[in-house]
Amino acid sequence: MEVKIKSEPILFSIVIPAYNREKFLKRTVESVLAQTYPHFEILIIDNQSTDNTFQIAQQLAKQDSRIKAFQNERNFERAYSRNRGMQLATGHFLTFLDSDDILLPHCLEEAYNFVSKNSNRKFFHGLYELRKLDGSLVYHYKFPTLDDQHKAIMEGNFLSCIAVFLHKDLYSTYRFDENPILVGSEDYELWIRIMAKHKLGRINTVLAHITHHEYQTMAKQEFERVMKRSKYIYDKIVSLQDLFQVYKPYLDLFWAHRLLFASTIAISSNNKTKSLYLLLKAIKRKPSILSSYKIYSILKQMIFY
Repeated sequence: MEVKIKSEPILFSIVIPAYNREKFLKRTVESVLAQTYPHFEILIIDNQSTDNTFQIAQQLAKQDSRIKAFQNERNFERAYSRNRGMQLATGHFLTFLDSDDILLPHCLEEAYNFVSKNSNRKFFHGLYELRKLDGSLVYHYKFPTLDDQHKAIMEGNFLSCIAVFLHKDLYSTYRFDENPILVGSEDYELWIRIMAKHKLGRINTVLAHITHHEYQTMAKQEFERVMKRSKYIYDKIVSLQDLFQVYKPYLDLFWAHRLLFASTIAISSNNKTKSLYLLLKAIKRKPSILSSYKIYSILKQMIFY
């Protein structure tokens, strides 16, 4: 199914799950309202915030008819809020935006141009950077080539959950896994399932910024939880035949890189002993990862910090 370009504008749905983000939500929404491409809807899904997040969302909705504010009946995890947004969305394409991150003004226009030239592509993404609230650059992420997209996604979640676009055929079919064990990797697990069947496209332009600040949820990860999530994803891949057939050649690679990620979390918690243990396990599992820049980043932190 091709998206109609000439007869009607493409509508983008931006789903923003929010919980206790009164300090950031308006900034995030304003980044969408500043888009050079005007055909979009914003769906804010408040997860029973205990601050003024939902009130701010309601005020924003009153100011612009493209904004809709919803509140969950009780506090769930982000996977539930994102799934609810997918159910409520009406756009030709949908993208997710965390309530403390921003889209750059050209994001949706670039997405529109991509779809116009690639009318059969139902799944694509743009690049993103990590920046502070003042806009200063913290980290420019490295993105793998898509020559072998299955290998690329097994090495880690380079998509994150920002500037990823899903056609309605996909977002009306796929859902985030809401198992509590998976919290923090629910987007990674979803991309693995989608990429098993659908080719990923790329816009080689920075379209969004992840905001680095002290309240970030992902900054509070623990390596034990990372490993539990990794095992859950691994077990699902092995148990589902359609996934296993695609990813079987990359399962050792997957585990090695998840061990590396856990090692990174351990070193950030100043647990050098555990970090080294996880690092050595990763190398034993897949010796070829010795060429990965991640190895040297971890060793550098062990030695100099």
